[in-house]
Amino acid sequence: MQVTCPVCFARFALEAALNDADARRACQAVAALPPQLGELALQYAGLFRHEGRALSWRRVAMIVEELSKAIQSGVIRRARQQVPAPGAVWRQALEQMVTRRDLLDLPLTGHGYLYQTVFSLATKRAESAPTQPRPETESEEARGHEAADARLEALYRRSVEKANARLSRQGEGGNRD
Repeated sequence: MQVTCPVCFARFALEAALNDADARRACQAVAALPPQLGELALQYAGLFRHEGRALSWRRVAMIVEELSKAIQSGVIRRARQQVPAPGAVWRQALEQMVTRRDLLDLPLTGHGYLYQTVFSLATKRAESAPTQPRPETESEEARGHEAADARLEALYRRSVEKANARLSRQGEGGNRD
């Protein structure tokens, strides 16, 4: 079966890609992400590609694994502050970066800009959550996305609670940042 890479648009046999250990790692990392984030993660990885050069499977695997770990933590930490970062926030931040790629200084060398974007969006979401009224005239599609986001948020909230518990235990043991 022939497939096309969504990052570099190269065509290759899926079997050939899966024979490569790093390609398998990259595919596993993407598969571990929530469905709506997988394609965005690959497009985001493409932002690390130098013009005129291919992005190695090892690099794609590393980028997506780092991203997956950050998303699964359910929180974002910046400047010694921590806020909940559900999947909906990560999706919005990744979409912003991918759609505004022309405004970015490419190739990216790290996740700092993404993390700052997620932190900013998550902070705004946390500040506006209690006072935000629900519009009465939402479309069916918006409600469907909202339901999926709510399920993701519940999963991430449990992850946040676990992470906070770990941080509390580390703090009690004298381990400070």
